[in-house]
Amino acid sequence: MRSFLPLFALAFASAAPALGNEVVPLASFHSVQLRGGGEVTLRPGPIQQVTLVEGSSRITRLRVDRDGQLRIDVCNGNCPHNYRLRIEIQSPSAPDVAIAGGGLIRAKGLEANKRNA
Repeated sequence: MRSFLPLFALAFASAAPALGNEVVPLASFHSVQLRGGGEVTLRPGPIQQVTLVEGSSRITRLRVDRDGQLRIDVCNGNCPHNYRLRIEIQSPSAPDVAIAGGGLIRAKGLEANKRNA
């Protein structure tokens, strides 16, 4: 019985999604929509950069549509139990934001986007 435990632990670990600081290459965007939960933190930075702090791009779908909106779908329909999503977005200015189906978006130290001014 004892010999099966390491094998089970190894199989479970390899099936779990990769967690931690995955930079996601995306086109430029001017707005963000979070769909289905999760946490997004917006921070100032010299360029736009999206980092999965907790979660995996194999489970979470991130895409920029033709209108320049970054859409974040927490799960692609294949969400593991207790899946947590935390994303950090760095940007020179604050994008417009929206939430659909729950979640949290925080902005820290960003100037408002002056596109519509």
